[in-house]
Amino acid sequence: SYRSLDYDLSRAGWVGDYEDPNTFLDIWITNGGNNATGWGNLVYDRLLEAAGNVEQFLSSPEFLLEHAKQPAALKETAEQIRASSQAEQRLAGMTKLRLQLLSEAEAILVHDEFPLIPLYFYVINGMVKPNVKGFYAKLESDDGPPRANLRDQHPLRDIRIEGSAP
Repeated sequence: SYRSLDYDLSRAGWVGDYEDPNTFLDIWITNGGNNATGWGNLVYDRLLEAAGNVEQFLSSPEFLLEHAKQPAALKETAEQIRASSQAEQRLAGMTKLRLQLLSEAEAILVHDEFPLIPLYFYVINGMVKPNVKGFYAKLESDDGPPRANLRDQHPLRDIRIEGSAP
């Protein structure tokens, strides 16, 4: 069975439910609820933990710097954050450092150990007449640019036909 790891090959799928690398990387945490591969890696787990708490990484980076593929880049960003006295610059630096930590984790997952084989990627092929409204490939919000409708959800209450088709 899948959960008991009694298989030679298994199929699984995942759709990112938010726009961030963590939505895919978090799946592979050692003994995580969605990780049914039996795979685990201490450095990977610590990188994801550090990405979730950049302040903690800044206070004690030694272990991860010792195991990083790009330690100089991590050190440089950490030093920029420490040297910054402006909140906006500090926040931008912490965001950059978080993405660098996630990139380090991704390298372990897809370059070094590769416990999965992506066979295909979900795509959305939809043809919708221009007079059909409420069917959104992109979601719009007041606080930012349009973003992809990752879950491909289109509530029926929002779909309507306006006018006649061209």
